[in-house]
Amino acid sequence: MRTKSGYWIYQTAWWGFYSAIGLAINALNGGTLRLLIISHILFFAYSIGLTHLFRQLIEWKRARRPTFVRMRLFLGGGVLATSFLQTVLVISIDRALSGAQTSSWTRGAAVALWYGMYIGTLVWTVIYTRVTERRIQEERETHMQRAVHTAELRALEAQINPHFLFNSLNSIRGLVVEDPQKAQDMITRFAALLRYNLNHDRQHTVPLAQEAEVVEDYLALESMRFEGRLRVRFTVDPRRRPRRGADSGSGKQRGAHPSPSHTRWGQANRTQQYPRALTSSLR
Repeated sequence: MRTKSGYWIYQTAWWGFYSAIGLAINALNGGTLRLLIISHILFFAYSIGLTHLFRQLIEWKRARRPTFVRMRLFLGGGVLATSFLQTVLVISIDRALSGAQTSSWTRGAAVALWYGMYIGTLVWTVIYTRVTERRIQEERETHMQRAVHTAELRALEAQINPHFLFNSLNSIRGLVVEDPQKAQDMITRFAALLRYNLNHDRQHTVPLAQEAEVVEDYLALESMRFEGRLRVRFTVDPRRRPRRGADSGSGKQRGAHPSPSHTRWGQANRTQQYPRALTSSLR
């Protein structure tokens, strides 16, 4: 019942099975076979119709998020009402087909019939609710996991290390006097990095070439601070590197960083051993 076709297969199988049992029992008791077949075909049809209507009421009630007790009371009342309608229809159709002017149904026979309808509808309801409740719970868990993942991703995207900002701006300030041309280039790279973060706040994947450009900007800003103590070498698989500007379907997740970072921009791991060669591998 995870799909619409599964639900209708369940409906057909259950009420077909229940109708076959009723037909066999009544045939053994000496009923007219032709009338019994007609009445049980009709029973099969209206039982599916009644329980389908009951199913719609169940889904309507679930949408209102009732408490556990209220939902169980609602299900119990629905089973009683559905089985009562089935009983009325069975007796009415039997009278119409047999042409009896007076009722051949005693009170005890009617109660026994209702009890049989009640058991059939109760089992149908228990199976349906158990299966669909499990499916609904799985869907809620999946939705919650996606929501948590999205929240974590957005939090990560919103983070730019304040130490990185301070160090980059401080280094650029020092270059303004010493090397204005290089300072202008660093400002351009710094602006590109910030623009990337701002313009992609709703885009969680980007083409590999675009991510590589941003990583290069980031490492250029870091190398400005470390000067000759930091060397960078990019190793990119030529088969997987998209053309520049191409919107490749195999995007890198935003916030993916080269190996010297491992966390987020501006948190490069550093040791006291210089010079140091950093290898950035994008695969």
